[in-house]
Order: sequence, then C-alpha cells, then structure tokens
Amino acid sequence: MTESNKIQGNLSLIDTDILIFILKNNKNVIEKSKEYQQEFGQLKISELTYYECLRGYKNNKSTKKLELFLKLIEMIEVIPLTKNIYNKASEIYVKLRNTGFPTGEFDLLIATTAIENDLSIVTNNTKHYMKIKEFFNLKIDNWLI
Repeated sequence: MTESNKIQGNLSLIDTDILIFILKNNKNVIEKSKEYQQEFGQLKISELTYYECLRGYKNNKSTKKLELFLKLIEMIEVIPLTKNIYNKASEIYVKLRNTGFPTGEFDLLIATTAIENDLSIVTNNTKHYMKIKEFFNLKIDNWLI
C-alpha cells in the first residue's frame, strides 16, 4: 500500500455514504475501515448518519439491509448532537450563506460534529464539504480513492 492510499493519521467520523459502502462490502472501504480500527479502534458516526441509514432502509423496505445495518451499528460509536454542535453549525451556516455557499442541513451538522470532536470526515462526497473545509478547517478523507 502506498503512502497516499493509507488512512489519515487521526480520528475520523464516517459519513453516510462511506457507511453504506461498508454495508455493501466495498473492498477498498472495508480494507481501510479495518486498518482504521486496528489503529484507532471503533468507527464513529454522527446521529444523523444513523438516522439517514435507518430511514432509508425502512423507507425502501430493505429488511435484510436494515438487519445488517443494525448489526453493524452495535460495533460503531454514534456521536450525539449537542448544543455546542448546534451553536457552531449556526455560525458555519451564516458564514456559508453570507458568502453565497449554502449547504444541506445534514451535511452541515455532520461536518460540525466532526469539527467539534476534532475528527476528520471520511466521505466520498468531498464537494459537499469543501467550503466548510476552506472556511473552518474541516479535515476530509476519502476511503474510495
């Protein structure tokens, strides 16, 4: 494995899309999640990622995927939303909106969860988070590349 393909050397928050790739058994993402767990321990997700997956599988009546998700979630730390996260997210929202770069509420709260907990965000949706990275030093990693 080359240095550029290694996981970042810091704690991370797994975005919804990456968790879905884990559930789909994507070889590259599985390899990096195992490497991450060996170095740092338990994977971490936001409460919003938990909600997005739960509602998606229930809405699509994907019973087997829901069961797999619920088994996987037992091994994952779910980070709750706090007043500090909401306060910081409102600051980020105002800054982005005033500079002409509004973002989706879930992405905003997931990114703020990472920032407030000093975590990098692992996502394949890097463009969703680029302005937050630019203005608020969000660390981004992508386990698909």
